[in-house]
Amino acid sequence: FVFFAMALFILSFSLMGLKCGVKDGAPPSNASTPSPSPAVETVSCTPTSTATSSYYPTDYSGLILWLKADAISGLSDGDTVTTWSDSSSGGNHFTQSTASYKPIYKKEILNCKAAVRFDGTDDLLQSQTKGMISTSMDGATGYTLFVVTTNVTLAGTSAYQNYILSFMHSSSYVGLDMNYRNDTSNEGKVSIGGRLGSGDSAKTLSSNSAASGTTHIVVGVVDIANDTMKLEGSAATSTAGATFTPTSWSYASTSFYDYIGSEVGKSNPFHGDMVEVLLYNALLSSGQRLQVLDYLDKKYGLNI
Repeated sequence: FVFFAMALFILSFSLMGLKCGVKDGAPPSNASTPSPSPAVETVSCTPTSTATSSYYPTDYSGLILWLKADAISGLSDGDTVTTWSDSSSGGNHFTQSTASYKPIYKKEILNCKAAVRFDGTDDLLQSQTKGMISTSMDGATGYTLFVVTTNVTLAGTSAYQNYILSFMHSSSYVGLDMNYRNDTSNEGKVSIGGRLGSGDSAKTLSSNSAASGTTHIVVGVVDIANDTMKLEGSAATSTAGATFTPTSWSYASTSFYDYIGSEVGKSNPFHGDMVEVLLYNALLSSGQRLQVLDYLDKKYGLNI
């Protein structure tokens, strides 16, 4: 009798389930089904130029530093940059361990290529070791520097505030530096210095200004053996005499760090985007400089 009663109870429960439209493991027919999440739209960048150059930076000897933002991997737009790795064979990487000093990685900024953004307040990257670039340049009789940037000038402020880079081997500004001028009479002009001794006179200023917020290529040419300095590129043109005490880079000091986005001593920070930096511890010929310019111009669609 007990077995019969149990069977009737189970049968009744099963019939109730069918009557209510409940199936094992499924929701009732009148239950609302959550709507699927909308698909995330993928926005693809369309480059302004797809032209490619037949020249490449490694075609020429002496490349000791090659920082290119599009070689940074593993970061999303807006992430902070801890390390900007050197793409040359020199292994001269730049880093930042302090969170508030780290610049920002920005994707698809220039011809769909990335940039490293510096806030003009305290962002900077420094060499892994002191004198990293200085020792790599020891013995050079000239050097050639290419920088692709978008600067933001700070009108009317300190003349030497907007430092792109500073590779110094003494506190008396002996070494190589480049910055944008911000003082009213020279706003947007590029300044490059390459003193090798405290008594040297080796700083030149571009004859034309780089408009704030525009992207351009700046080329610095320092001929130590012949006492001349040049600024070339899309926003900097000048030639100046210089007085170098030695005839080659002869200060392999390991007393100071090298900086990207700052002057020596972590002062006068750069404000803007930095896209690519190339440094040769050799004096490239005018033809070779034009070829490197062609590579940069076509890569970033600048049409200079």
